[in-house]
Amino acid sequence: MIFSVVLRIIGSAIVVGVILVLGILSAIPYGGGGEFLSLLKPTVPLLCIWIGYPFVMYFATPAGKGRALASFVALLAVAWWFAFGQPHWATDRRMALREEAVALCRSQPAGTPEDYKVDGILDGAGALHGEELLSLLTTRGIRSVALGPGLGSSSPGVFNGSERHVLRVPDGAQYVKLELVDRDDRRCAPDAASRLGLYFEGPPFTPRTCLATTPSVANPVSHVLRSEPLAGHRGMIRWSLVEQASGRVRVGIASGDEPGPPMRQDSRDEADWKSVGDKGRINCRSPYSSMLQTLWGPFTPSPALLLSRRPVPASVPFEGAAAPDLRFRQEKPELSNREWSDIVNGPSWTEAYEQAARTGWGNYRGALVRPVSGELIELGVLDRSVPRQVLALADGFIEVQAIARYTNVRVIRYDLEGRALWHGVMKHPPPGPDELVRFDPMALAVRDGDLVVYGFKRFGQPQKTEVYVWRTALR
Repeated sequence: MIFSVVLRIIGSAIVVGVILVLGILSAIPYGGGGEFLSLLKPTVPLLCIWIGYPFVMYFATPAGKGRALASFVALLAVAWWFAFGQPHWATDRRMALREEAVALCRSQPAGTPEDYKVDGILDGAGALHGEELLSLLTTRGIRSVALGPGLGSSSPGVFNGSERHVLRVPDGAQYVKLELVDRDDRRCAPDAASRLGLYFEGPPFTPRTCLATTPSVANPVSHVLRSEPLAGHRGMIRWSLVEQASGRVRVGIASGDEPGPPMRQDSRDEADWKSVGDKGRINCRSPYSSMLQTLWGPFTPSPALLLSRRPVPASVPFEGAAAPDLRFRQEKPELSNREWSDIVNGPSWTEAYEQAARTGWGNYRGALVRPVSGELIELGVLDRSVPRQVLALADGFIEVQAIARYTNVRVIRYDLEGRALWHGVMKHPPPGPDELVRFDPMALAVRDGDLVVYGFKRFGQPQKTEVYVWRTALR
């Protein structure tokens, strides 16, 4: 009997070891491994029963062996239930509860736009995402956003994907208030944005924009979005927008979110959506995130910190009309790798903005930077399937398109409202056996009154690729 038990113990250890090794190996490339490690849940109790069975059968009386067998069968049934049945039952119950909460939410009023007007907001769930934070501080007009302890962490922070980025705060402080300020403001924390995984190094943020952090022991802003038990509905909550000073609930939306993080689920069923005037819509399947997206405030960031994006749709009244030929000349420039990289990549955001601050305008990747008016004007795309380059000028835009199987280049001149002023085509002679195969425009510039198109010229058999410039007089 002892030998049999020892063999069973060794065999059980091997089984558990194999499951652990498979779980670890499956987690190495991409993370995870849960499908193997979850097998431990039913395996361990079953192996314990298997090991203990010889002891019971050896020491039990003949009359007690029947009761022992019955007990083992009962234990096996319980182990199976907790391993397989209970999780499915809990999941089914949770899904049913969510559907009940959605039905209840559909019958509730969503509130008015004024109900969602706040000066500052605390993320009481600790589940705010980085893009939601930036939206609140920029396009939604919220002056300040406070972060507190979050899911799986006692430190304030935000999510970027599945990873939560946190800020360190002094002992005793649970919250931190975030605001957009000038980089010369004494509250500016230069590394706060990067610690939270936020990107401030490009438009619409100007190079002067900084994130201010103010630690606090209590909620430092006017309102909080938090979960509260929903009276009369066991297992449900309501996401409530609450005034911090008075405790008054502005809006409460039923939800089956708890336990766990707030549900983020889109819906194509219009019955799940509730309009809140011109400020947004509440999604009953994702009340937390849709309430965040409906919040708005009276604050307008300074143009010195945040440029306003203004897209202008391209309008070509002569679309389909024959374009006149443009006289042009080809040049083969002698450029180092560094010079070519600078031409193709263009100026950095800081360089483009500082130039615009000096001259009144600047070009950044085809967008017109105008610090005086606080605008970033972008030309709309007519046809995304056509390879194109855009250059912004003080009084409009120039668009270049590769057409006719990349052998010709179309040029369109626009004003600041996207209206086409003129167009033309630089036509390359028909290719011979050793001539042009295609020309790929890569960058644009204006030099000495000429439009300069930098690109790759591919020609010859076998095919060669070299940098060439096509120049035409700018009207």
